Amino acid sequence: LAKVDVDSNQGLAARFGIQGIPAVKAFRDGRVAAEFTGAIPPAQVAAFFDGIVPTEADRLAEADDEESLRRALELDPAQLDAAVKLARLLIANGEGDEARVALERFPDDFTASGLLARLELDAEDAAAPALVAWDDGDHGRALELLQDEIATAGDPGRIDLLRRVMVAIFTELGPGSELAREHRRRLSLAIT
Repeated sequence: LAKVDVDSNQGLAARFGIQGIPAVKAFRDGRVAAEFTGAIPPAQVAAFFDGIVPTEADRLAEADDEESLRRALELDPAQLDAAVKLARLLIANGEGDEARVALERFPDDFTASGLLARLELDAEDAAAPALVAWDDGDHGRALELLQDEIATAGDPGRIDLLRRVMVAIFTELGPGSELAREHRRRLSLAIT
């Protein structure tokens, strides 16, 4: 919690778009997660803070063990991070059907969609080395191999599966990633 004098810190105020005071902004992972401007009743202030404090499900989702991730999803079925982590564990253990169930609740999330696409690609598929590279965190190699697969794939359905896996990797890399930017451009050229 920090209080900032906007008159003395005009650059900071401009950076965060402070238009009026009081301006309250909550940050999570370096980004504004919630905010309000102006005086509000104490009950609304309390509700604001209740909404940004991590829940037990959020804390459990930080873990890497299956039991904690399952418990996080029991407490909050909409806990995307727990679902993605659990699905990765299940995929690694050969439990693809259960991973699919964990991910299907999040059809609009790029990482979940990519993991679902990955499940449709058989382990014997030519794309398997790319998936192994992804699992190993070698995103550059995974993207190169997926680009190669897209270049030789003739089936639009297969191209879409490969594209979804690539988009999931882009999402993991983040919007500022030069690697993602380069492969996003190459993907766009390959599928148009």
